Amino acid sequence: EQEASDGPAQENADQPITAQSTSAAALAAADEAEGGASQVMIDIKGLNGVHLKMPLVQGEIVLDIRQVVQERPELCHYTHFGLLWETSEGGERITLQDLDEPLAIEGFTSHPTVIMVQVPFDDRSARMQLRKTRELLEFGIVTPGSSMLPVLQTEPMLSLTKDMIEGKGITGSTGAADLDIACKPPLSDELADAKPVLLQELRSSGWNPCPQWRVSQGDLFYVDIRTMDGKYACITAASQGFFVNKSTQSQFNPEPLHKSAQAYGSLVGCLSAFSTGFKKGYARWNDAKSKRDPLETIVGTAFGQQGGSWVSDLPKHTYDGGRDDLALTTLYGVDSCGLGRDWNEELQASRDMPADSLRDGLARERNIQRVMADFLEAAVKGAQAAIDGVLTPINPSEDRSMHMYVHNGIFFSQTIDNINGEATLDNVAGAGEGEAATYSSARIDIQGARLYSSLGVEGMHTLATAVIDYVGHRIVAQAVVPGLLSTDQASFLVHGKIEGSEFDRYSEQLEEKLQAAAKFLGICTTERRLSDEAGSVVQCAESCKLKGLKGADGRLYLLDVWPCTPLDPEWLSKDGGSDRKRTFRPELISRIRERQRTELVLKEQRTVREARTANKGKQSEEEEEKNRVEMYEAIQKGISKALETFKPAEYNVNAFMDSSDVTVSEEDENAVKSLADEVTKLEIPALAARFASGEMNAVDGAMLVNIMKEEGVNTRYLGKLISQEGLPPYVTTIAQVEMIARAFKHAVRPFLRAAQQHERAGVMAHALTCLLQPSSVESNHRRSKKQSKHRVGIAGAPPSLSEEMNGTSLWESIRTLVKSSFDYDLPSASCPPSQGVLMPLLRAACLKTGVILSRSGAAALIDSGSSLRVHDVTGFRSVSKDVMPSHTISLQLLARAKELHAAGQVAKAYQSARQALEIVSHTVGPLCATAARIHSSIAQITASFKDYSSAVFHQQKSISIFERVYGEDHPDTAIAYFNMGTYLRYKQRLTDSLKVSRRALALLRICATDSHPDIAHVNIQCSLTCLKLGLKSAALRHIAAAVSIQSKQYGEKHLLYAQACHVNALVLFAMGSHGAASKMQGRVVNVYSSVYGDKHSRTEEARKAMKDFKGEGNGTSSVPNSEATDGHVIADGAKRMA
Repeated sequence: EQEASDGPAQENADQPITAQSTSAAALAAADEAEGGASQVMIDIKGLNGVHLKMPLVQGEIVLDIRQVVQERPELCHYTHFGLLWETSEGGERITLQDLDEPLAIEGFTSHPTVIMVQVPFDDRSARMQLRKTRELLEFGIVTPGSSMLPVLQTEPMLSLTKDMIEGKGITGSTGAADLDIACKPPLSDELADAKPVLLQELRSSGWNPCPQWRVSQGDLFYVDIRTMDGKYACITAASQGFFVNKSTQSQFNPEPLHKSAQAYGSLVGCLSAFSTGFKKGYARWNDAKSKRDPLETIVGTAFGQQGGSWVSDLPKHTYDGGRDDLALTTLYGVDSCGLGRDWNEELQASRDMPADSLRDGLARERNIQRVMADFLEAAVKGAQAAIDGVLTPINPSEDRSMHMYVHNGIFFSQTIDNINGEATLDNVAGAGEGEAATYSSARIDIQGARLYSSLGVEGMHTLATAVIDYVGHRIVAQAVVPGLLSTDQASFLVHGKIEGSEFDRYSEQLEEKLQAAAKFLGICTTERRLSDEAGSVVQCAESCKLKGLKGADGRLYLLDVWPCTPLDPEWLSKDGGSDRKRTFRPELISRIRERQRTELVLKEQRTVREARTANKGKQSEEEEEKNRVEMYEAIQKGISKALETFKPAEYNVNAFMDSSDVTVSEEDENAVKSLADEVTKLEIPALAARFASGEMNAVDGAMLVNIMKEEGVNTRYLGKLISQEGLPPYVTTIAQVEMIARAFKHAVRPFLRAAQQHERAGVMAHALTCLLQPSSVESNHRRSKKQSKHRVGIAGAPPSLSEEMNGTSLWESIRTLVKSSFDYDLPSASCPPSQGVLMPLLRAACLKTGVILSRSGAAALIDSGSSLRVHDVTGFRSVSKDVMPSHTISLQLLARAKELHAAGQVAKAYQSARQALEIVSHTVGPLCATAARIHSSIAQITASFKDYSSAVFHQQKSISIFERVYGEDHPDTAIAYFNMGTYLRYKQRLTDSLKVSRRALALLRICATDSHPDIAHVNIQCSLTCLKLGLKSAALRHIAAAVSIQSKQYGEKHLLYAQACHVNALVLFAMGSHGAASKMQGRVVNVYSSVYGDKHSRTEEARKAMKDFKGEGNGTSSVPNSEATDGHVIADGAKRMA
């Protein structure tokens, strides 16, 4: 009864599903509808006697079975094995190839049994087994922040802390306390930080390499191990498996230790047979992992992982003789056998796969995603090697900034700032041919490559491309066009012009494909004059910068794919020249073209309705029904006819470009100018209005930028957005933080690029201190100059850094960059910002520059204003952009699930979301952000018919994935924790809900401002939870903070303010302050009266509650509908945050 009264009500369901009794039946029916007979449960017999069962659906291949086996804790130590189909019990066994579809094999479903068998090793597979074993022994629970084991149990509840009881830590500056909460799990247990210590040593043996006479007998390499009791052994990795030999550290004897010893199919099996202590310890650790969620124990990098958190504790660095093998023999992204991959052939072959059916489309998408993920990983490692000076450039005689590299089948080139040396923050036109591309033009090029590749025009190919930012350098990594490096680029050029040369080509074959793509991109056709003797004029539908090359494989490739949208004339006039040209967002053009189509459809509907209504007399019901049918048919016919002649807006991408070869009319330029008016006069005011109404919300600057991009507004319009009237103050604050962080990244780039490897940490420590505590830097600098006659230096940094960069000069550079890049003047109060904004600014600056700080150093910088030290910078990570395609099919299904859920069709929404989850798991695996969002949507759907156990289950998976992909203090992670607190509260796990909600509060205070509306929503939830727990003082503290935030952000005439006031009234009434409760409820009545009117039902209900609070109602001691209103507030908050 408590659950039923506390949970959200289900409305307008498409099926008669009751709130509690039939939820499981509804899910089962949806599962049956989506799967049906195409799903078969197969039995897997493991090498170590383990039996598994897994569902296999139509279209899945043997590789999917391998993936499941390698993810199971009891079998994950096997990396090299064969799979056989047992046709009958004890009958014939047939080998299954990796790309076979088991369900397509005749007779498989009659006896779906698969047997694992040991197969011979080669050098590569044996080394993979060694690497996997090291990972298993080194990795603990990889996501301690999401240790949710107690959440999945029914009892016991966890104890409350003193701060929670008293409601402390709700307001005030963000600092060490929030970092402590963010870095620790809210519901931890003894397994969260568990890590096995099963061997003293596991390393490559000094007896390597194998002598030739042993190679001929199958030996591959040798491994030395030392158990926890100090026992030494030398293990042979042979083609037949792993076994312990008789060698000692002083004498080589490769014979097996025991004559009857077998060769094991895994190194773990060999170690377990040799050491009883290892066997028992590994079994205990394996049992511990089996109790965890599988997402917490998967070893490896999450798909699309962004590098994790910007702050961490210094990890313990223990002695391990085996690590030197990896440190001294790293191949920087190359395969362990030293073989480079042909990335281009792999990608193009995947793109050429058929996609006629859903099954073929999924196989194609999976191949593309996996190739691109591997390419990005290799590109990042190669770029870091190039920056660190490990790779040899192919043009060593040129300046270092012009160096280019070829490594692992990838071409690496550096970028620089624009020609006049000025750092810019947004889209910039590229330099001329033969010069290095500008820093920002690389981003435009990758955007164009992503657009053209997403169209899938047959016969037109783009290269795998990535842009990697690392320690102040920007590297462009591209797959190599076949044959291009062996000869001059001009000999491969079939379309376009190389500037500064006479090579100018035109390919009718490629132009036909470009014009087909232009119809989707909104690019109009124009004339281009060729640089040939005849001065031929041809038609083109692409940028004059684009080039088409024909590779040695016969494919046509696009290079320099920029710009794909017109240049913004609004910024050309401000820049006063051509050095800083910026383009519009492709989403803007798509929105305009879609709006034109919608207006045409609505116009046709009105025309038909008006024509039929004018001639309509008095009719019977049958005649009216017939008239409605005829009207519908006439509307559809009219729309189809109108769309046949409809021509959406098209724009000349060469407008305002410095090229005399392409014809640009005045009409073309005026059309492009209208785009600037579209942004400034329509899109930006509409965006500001949605923020002001509370309909739209952004937690941090990155989320704000993503929202702007989706609306077709470029980042450079941040200044114009926050100049709009009526915008909530938090939007202005996070926009200023984002602009400052972007400017800071470019201000410190020259210092990072000039620094030696041992000076990078000192440079960033000093720069971040100047950013956040400029006054302390100045005082320390003056004090040091008085105490020493020598030049003032910074430990670990170049000697001249303190003279070249201080708080004043850095902030002057930031102001200049913000003005030139965003046309916005930073107010003096924001240079530096207030104490409450320091933590979000530090986080944004670290994420933009790729710096990782120690938690203690970051807390000291924020709380006490002390300078960062060199050892507070614990590392650097790369920040990359790529042409990774989106999960199209799964995202469409997820969008449909949300629409169905909003319409009340819960069962169909659940079915669609489950299909989306299966597809994304099939294509990229379970560890990706899309899978996390799907899990979160399924949790919302199941919670809507009060299946809170399923909601908690799926929300826990969402949290685990978000922490792996984005890090612990990402807004999506904080929102996931908030929703988890909501479901726990509906499940009457009030103490657990409060702990999880407090973690969400701490995470939001790190990534958002201290007065963000979402912090108010979390405080409302905490207040209601505390009220149910009887913690009235803590409840009052939480709700007072929420009311203050909503008043500051939206004013005292907004509905969000009224909702917070109503909860405040509930708390005051529970504390016995009836007069204060009635007065607070009076604010709610005033807001509802102005918004809805005096006679509206919500106004009447609020007025009645005000009387009940005062004791003038029906005389009862409770407030009517308090539970319903309570659930309504939290549901609104969850919906906005989700």
